This record gives sequence, structure tokens and C-alpha cells, in this order.
Amino acid sequence: IKDITKQFYYASVEEMTADNAEAGKTIAALLKCVQEFAVLFEYKKREKNIVDFSDMEHYALDILLTRKDGRVYPSEVAGEYRQHFHEILIDEYQDFSELFFNLIQSIISRNPNIVLFCVGDDWQAINRFAGSDLKYFENFSRYFPNSASYNITTNYRCEDHIVTNAGNFMQRFKVEGKTQKGFL
Repeated sequence: IKDITKQFYYASVEEMTADNAEAGKTIAALLKCVQEFAVLFEYKKREKNIVDFSDMEHYALDILLTRKDGRVYPSEVAGEYRQHFHEILIDEYQDFSELFFNLIQSIISRNPNIVLFCVGDDWQAINRFAGSDLKYFENFSRYFPNSASYNITTNYRCEDHIVTNAGNFMQRFKVEGKTQKGFL
């Protein structure tokens, strides 16, 4: 047990508790800075009459959805767009979020003939901080019932030794439930 304790704990419980308390102060100060930045950033965007990508996503959602009686429905604009789209390509699908899901649903609802083509790699999911959720990737056929998934297991970008070394590295940091590379 002492060997295990030395392996996983760098100090005594008291020292780690003190370190956590000190880190808490630093994190609180950082959070305050981030909150102040967010307020100033929003103010400056309004002042300069500019939007960022997140704003564009939300504005698109506001245009394509209507809220009525506590429920959300595709707007008339979404209905008009449905008539113009036959295929939709979604790249970097591993970074799909609820917001994107609602945007796509507003367009494809009531038009089952729209074909989605989604490309993604769950091992490249890096945008959770921005709202992405792998549940859309991992449960693709549940969210898009009349779909098919194809795994691409050949890498055409790199030489074999690079792929092998990268795969070995990733296996050391595998996430629970994610034991093999998978593509949509």
C-alpha cells in the first residue's frame, strides 16, 4: 500500500489540502478575469457592431427556429430553406453540438429526402469547451435514423510509422469506452 500511495500521491493529505486551497484562490482569480473579459468583449462587439462565430451560430438558430407555447418549431425561413437543400455536408462532425443539431434539424425536419454526409473522427474531438458533445457522433443513427455509418480505417495522409506511433501514443491516453479509432 505504501508503494501505491507513493505512486499516486505526491504529498501528505494535509499538504495536498493546502495546495488545493491555494489553487482554489488562483482559479477564482482566473475565473474573475475571464468573466470580466467576457463582459468587455461583448461590450466591444456591440460598440463596433461586429459578431463572432458563436454569435453567428446563435443568430442562425434564432432565424431558423420559433418558440411557441414553450416548444420549439422550425420557422418559416427554415421551411423555405428546406426546399433548396438536397444534400448537407457536415465536416468535423465529432465537434457537433446541440446548437448545430438544432440548426440541422430545423432544416431537415419535414424533408426526409435531404441527405446528410457527415465526416468526423472521435479521436480529434477538441471542442467540448465550445459545446460539442460526442453523443451525436457515438449515437449517429439514433439522431439520424435513416442513415448509414462507414468506418474508414486506412490513413492516406501519413506514412505507416507515423500512424503506428500516433496510435500507440493515443492508446496510452484512451478514454473510457473509447478503445479503438472510429470514423463516421
